[in-house]
Amino acid sequence: MSSSDESWDPRQHPKAAMTPARGTERVTPTDAPATATTAGDVPGEAPPAGAPAPKPRSGRARRAKAGPPVEVILVAVIVVMLLAIGAGAWFQRDRIAAMLGGAPEEPSAQQVPLTPAAPPPVAASQPSAPAAQTPEPAVEPAPTGGETAAALPVVEPPAAPVLPEGPVVIFIEEPQGGVSEGIPAIESVGQPTWRFVPASAAGPARVEVDVVVPDRGMDLGMSITEIDDAGFPASHLVELTVRSSDVVIADVGQMTAKPELRGRPQPFDAAGTKVADGLFWIALSDAPEAVETNAGLLRNEAYIDVLMTLEGERRAILTIAVGDEGRQAIDQALAAWGAG
Repeated sequence: MSSSDESWDPRQHPKAAMTPARGTERVTPTDAPATATTAGDVPGEAPPAGAPAPKPRSGRARRAKAGPPVEVILVAVIVVMLLAIGAGAWFQRDRIAAMLGGAPEEPSAQQVPLTPAAPPPVAASQPSAPAAQTPEPAVEPAPTGGETAAALPVVEPPAAPVLPEGPVVIFIEEPQGGVSEGIPAIESVGQPTWRFVPASAAGPARVEVDVVVPDRGMDLGMSITEIDDAGFPASHLVELTVRSSDVVIADVGQMTAKPELRGRPQPFDAAGTKVADGLFWIALSDAPEAVETNAGLLRNEAYIDVLMTLEGERRAILTIAVGDEGRQAIDQALAAWGAG
């Protein structure tokens, strides 16, 4: 190579640098690599021979590769969620309103009572043509008189015991487990038989009453006798003897009297005790005021109650009606005792 060739600088002759040497292929503008400036390169300097030319990166190409911004995606997701919530609330608006105490839902076809509507009246001069008969299920007649279409079956309460004519005996006992709202007390009905027994060699004047309660297998005898023994602290003695009974009487307590079957009882001034199995005493006080009070209850009240304790700590009340027969017997006894 000559000295003239060594001093030649292609940067001073750009056109000559771009002219291909003879015998080489001509590079078309589409195949020629574009000149790009990289870090550390001198502006306008051609890349070294054999080095790959850098690819052009325009701003539009970078945006296309990066995709849409994240903020745009988040906004789109939120909008879709709000639209879905709004659509669900719209379709469920009736149920939401009912839950919040708003207007109740309109009854559906299944909730409406199946009460057939009355057909419109047909004029006598216009007989209707017979329609095709189709089998239909049996339908109960429509309720009338204020009844509802879905009336509940009527549950009859337990019947009250039928009271016989004349004086009665009612034995009321507490059920096992006690009385509750659904378990009432057990009531059994019987009849008393009153009589006056005058004084004799067999004993002093007294009033006797036999009590029979068939439903409880009960047969009792009760007597009221005046006490003449000054050493016994009682004016009168009520003796209760159990002849037979399906229920076991464990003890007796207070004795009361009342003007009506369900009336308010007034207590005798007395105390009860168990003497033996099937034998109980109720002693009436011999205090002057108590004697007068007890005689007034016997003379004036229509029912006598004896409070009992059954086996198993169950409570019971034996109510005995005085009636005309009992009133006559008590009056005769009071006259014989000198308290009439």
